[in-house]
Amino acid sequence: MQFASGKSHRHGSHSGRKVLDALKLRWLPRMNRDSRNNARHDISTCPNGYSPVQQGSTSSQSQRLSRPCPHRRPITRLPDELLVHIFILAAQDDVMAPLTVTHICRYWRYLARQTAALWRRVALDSRLRLWNYYFHLSKACTLDIELRLLSHTPSRTRRRDAMLANMSTVELSMHLATRHIQRWRSLSLQLSANVPYLWNTALVACCVPDKSAHAPALRELRLVHPFNDDTKEFMLFDGHAPHLSRVTLCGIRLIWLPSLFQDLTYLDYTHHGFTKGREAAAELLYMLEVSCRLRELRLVFSMTGGRASLVFDNIAFPSSPVQLPCLTYLKLSTDASDIPSAFIYILEHISLPSLNSLSLCTKCDNDHVSFSRLRHVRRAIPPLPALTRVTAEGPWADTSFLSSLLRELIGVHRLTLASQRLDEGSLRILVQALYARAIAGSPLRVLDVGQCGTFRAREIVDAVERYQEVLRLELILPRGTCQADGAELAGGCVTSTY
Repeated sequence: MQFASGKSHRHGSHSGRKVLDALKLRWLPRMNRDSRNNARHDISTCPNGYSPVQQGSTSSQSQRLSRPCPHRRPITRLPDELLVHIFILAAQDDVMAPLTVTHICRYWRYLARQTAALWRRVALDSRLRLWNYYFHLSKACTLDIELRLLSHTPSRTRRRDAMLANMSTVELSMHLATRHIQRWRSLSLQLSANVPYLWNTALVACCVPDKSAHAPALRELRLVHPFNDDTKEFMLFDGHAPHLSRVTLCGIRLIWLPSLFQDLTYLDYTHHGFTKGREAAAELLYMLEVSCRLRELRLVFSMTGGRASLVFDNIAFPSSPVQLPCLTYLKLSTDASDIPSAFIYILEHISLPSLNSLSLCTKCDNDHVSFSRLRHVRRAIPPLPALTRVTAEGPWADTSFLSSLLRELIGVHRLTLASQRLDEGSLRILVQALYARAIAGSPLRVLDVGQCGTFRAREIVDAVERYQEVLRLELILPRGTCQADGAELAGGCVTSTY
């Protein structure tokens, strides 16, 4: 057998490499182009709402996508369902998280684009093309719409331009969002810019008396604008939002339709300030009469609202107390120098048979403010047979008021105080009331003074120790307080038993 010489062998291998190089140059670009086109076609032809995670099976499209090597990155060993769940949790904290996920690798990008729930949160601003991309990828999933317009103080020459820019941003953003109003799961508008008639600009598309304004999937509504000066009443969604259960309002007047608000379980209402006294109480009582299924109610009267400018000739109070049989939590709050008279009127005309927790709060920073209407509040409070917890802050933590309250509400077993106003005389009154309850067989179990400051807490400890054999009280004190032997840490506070 004859063998070719070394020279001819080298020449043949060289010519073979030339052929391979020619084949690569001719066919590899075409193959790569075809594979990219196939991948794009596979992703674009997925049906709406399709997700390999939701279907629980691995499709041929996902098999074509190369996952990173599992032995190099442990996170790639996670199942797709768990990985997508992590993405969704990240999107709840950061609205830009879905975009970040799509820039990690090709496989994560595929999972993100096929998970509609990942794109449901939309925080509207001037980047309309970005949010339109979110709307497209959310497919048929329900949406969480947010719009925040923060206030700023430009110079006088630019104030008008800033107002026009704010109105333009709100109008264009809401115009884009209302195209998908049928898919809204929640709507949150938080406006703090001092722009006139801003509610009218933001809600004009939601107040159309037509079927196109219905919100069949809406569950939560949040409308906040403390500097509103528009006294207009708005009728939202043509009266149709059958699943609405949570509402937060501040600085707006709404027509309280039963078809919208009769199934509410949570209401956080900050009064708009256009009415006061009996007019404000009558307005609130009608709202509570409609929303009689509330479980949690928060009422706030703020001095930052609009000026009282609406006066009604005929003020109609309900003939019988408004029944709130499901209400278990009530919070009354104000930043005024005294208790609003509307609170007193409301307490006189409601019935709270299931109320479990009562919170009396204030947003006033002045520690020297005293409420002169506390005695009227005490007389107006209805019978509370199920009440077990009371919280009093600032001027509400008046020991004379709380002592008379505790003497009649024998079911209360936990009292929380948050005040720097307690002195030796007021503490003596409170301890004597607790001693009388203990003698009567209904002792207070827990006294939480963790927010009263270390100095006040020491005075409370000294006052309680005098009756420790009878009270048998559990004290929750601030950290750093000199407590009795056997005290234990509870969170950031010290727990002592007397």
